[in-house]
Amino acid sequence: SNDNIQSILPLTSLQEGLLYHYILHTNTMEYHQRFYIEITGKLNISTLFEAFKILTYQHETLRTIYKWKGLKEPVQIILNKHYINFYYYDFEKNQTSFLETLKTNSVHENFLSNQVPVYIYVYKRDKQAYLIQIYYHHIVMDGWSNAIFTQQLFYYYIRLTQNSMPPHVKRYYVTNNYLMFLQK
Repeated sequence: SNDNIQSILPLTSLQEGLLYHYILHTNTMEYHQRFYIEITGKLNISTLFEAFKILTYQHETLRTIYKWKGLKEPVQIILNKHYINFYYYDFEKNQTSFLETLKTNSVHENFLSNQVPVYIYVYKRDKQAYLIQIYYHHIVMDGWSNAIFTQQLFYYYIRLTQNSMPPHVKRYYVTNNYLMFLQK
């Protein structure tokens, strides 16, 4: 809905190139990125979900959808609020379907169409063994961002588990500023 739109902006030239390749090769995994985080020990899934929600609130790129069909120029639409694509699977008692599910969750048709192209999968492999899969399109972020993403995620996870969250979480508005910088 229009009430949920923070801003509608043009794409950067890099994003235009990535969108071009996506449209040209829709059926390939080109520019589909993923990284994994292995956790050994106790993991509170609802707290992890809350930490992801904070990151989504904080970073525009995790709330951005991309539109181009029927438009003169492609745009990125930054949403005010977005509930992340977060999925939890418990394979503690059924390891045989784990690899098949992992493989299935690595393929998304219409990846950039009408949704934020970021997916979080949490797999419980054993009593204290978890695998987190972060799956995204390169138009959202690059591989260099993975370490920052992971660091911030666990910063908020730890703060939440210790009930020591700051009273206000800063929201970053960088996309419009960056586009204005590029136009100078």
